[in-house]
Amino acid sequence: MTAHLFAQMNSLVLIHGAKSFDRLPAELLSEIFVWWRDIELPVPGPQTSTRTRVVSSILCLEWEITRPAGITASLVCSRWRDIAQQTPRLWSWIDLRWTTQIIEMSLEMSKTSLLHLHFYADINDLQPTENDLQSLTLRLDIAARHACRTHTLIFIFDGYMDLSSWYHYLKRPFPVLESLYISYPYRQLPPFQDVSFMEEDYPRLKSLRLDRPFRPELIMPMSSLLVIKISVRVGVSEFKARLCDALRGCPQLLHLYLKTAELPVSSPVRLDKLQYLELVEWTDRARVTYWHDAFFENVTFPASTRLMVEMINPPSPLPHSQPPPFERLISGVRCMTIAWDSASDAALSLRGESGLGDKLVMKFAISSNDFWPTGLNSCSDPRFRGTKQLNIVDRPETVNGPSYPWEALDQVFPNLRYIHCRRVPVEPLYEAVEFGSVFRCLDTLSLSQVYVDCKQLSVFLEGRRIEGYPIVTLRLDKVTTICDTDLARLSSQVGTLLLGTRHFLSRGQGW
Repeated sequence: MTAHLFAQMNSLVLIHGAKSFDRLPAELLSEIFVWWRDIELPVPGPQTSTRTRVVSSILCLEWEITRPAGITASLVCSRWRDIAQQTPRLWSWIDLRWTTQIIEMSLEMSKTSLLHLHFYADINDLQPTENDLQSLTLRLDIAARHACRTHTLIFIFDGYMDLSSWYHYLKRPFPVLESLYISYPYRQLPPFQDVSFMEEDYPRLKSLRLDRPFRPELIMPMSSLLVIKISVRVGVSEFKARLCDALRGCPQLLHLYLKTAELPVSSPVRLDKLQYLELVEWTDRARVTYWHDAFFENVTFPASTRLMVEMINPPSPLPHSQPPPFERLISGVRCMTIAWDSASDAALSLRGESGLGDKLVMKFAISSNDFWPTGLNSCSDPRFRGTKQLNIVDRPETVNGPSYPWEALDQVFPNLRYIHCRRVPVEPLYEAVEFGSVFRCLDTLSLSQVYVDCKQLSVFLEGRRIEGYPIVTLRLDKVTTICDTDLARLSSQVGTLLLGTRHFLSRGQGW
């Protein structure tokens, strides 16, 4: 059994008792340490033993940690400390906000491993202090000495500052860099003059992600790229031509994500190996035209490509005279997601389409309290009966709105297999078990950022199992009032329990 599978099967066991892991071989425990570094699981409550709390904290390491994972593991016992010191990959995730002493120690401990560097600069002053700039330069100089073994590089800037030192750091060879993520504040563009980034400096780059305003020079046509993710609201015209050239120079591209306010591709591009295409468009409510149709005229991709289309701030309601914005997409598309502010808008936009079946994933962002009685009635269309996945997102201002009649969903989407609720009150969903036929096909329930009454949820799951239609997978992400006892009970009622980030709170506790 691989360490990855072993850790996945025994993560919850560790929360309740870590002593059994002491008997594992050092090599296997080392691999489990590394795997834990990449996952997010809940922290047990204060009632848990100190030893188990220290051990399980390894499960929750994120970029926001204040010390390396190796230090956390070393706090458990002398054996774990010895194993951690012999596991270079455990020290290879380095946050450049750490003190220089911890950074240098991590670099030394991980000297035989590839590096994953993250730097978040939050300087809100209009005039950064000399110490701010010196701190940035010092950390970049430290990282520059190890550019030859940097595998992942993440730079997020949030504030006013001179980025010239950062640019000089980036303009160097990164022979093993595979993932590059750069984000700038909306109010500032970095000072690049007469600069271009060369493919030979990034021969193994596979994933390029650029958020918010950025210079077009960062869009590089690289034959090694597999993933491109770009999000920019202003200045789209500046990088259109360069993006087209970059896409033509990426014959192996598998995943393309574009979030823009204007048409990002202005000339023909062919992506023969594309597997995932995600398009998110900022729209003006006063505007009734979209760039999606023009995009699909310019970009050719396989029929097997999984497609997601999302509108942000679409006009509501859509003019009845407007042709559907997706009329050219349906034939041959294997999976399609459409996000709207209301179900009625989505129903109107899809009017006249055919052949959707189980390809359609409806994603509704609830923007008004009258969503359910009006929006769902507008969606009563035979073509929606094949929809298997439903994502429901509540606006923050409506989180305390009226109860939602979940039984209405069963009438509109009788073949649902997957429901994801984000910020949506779910108490009425527990009562839906009384309706018997509600969600009979449902095998996955995903809850995120909601209040979860574990007793109600447990009764709901038990009722489903008694009826013969159990929930196969239950995902809990950033929910409240969950303790390790509840997790143990819930895990016994479902086939797979997936736990999201560490924002789990023990019942009655505020940490």
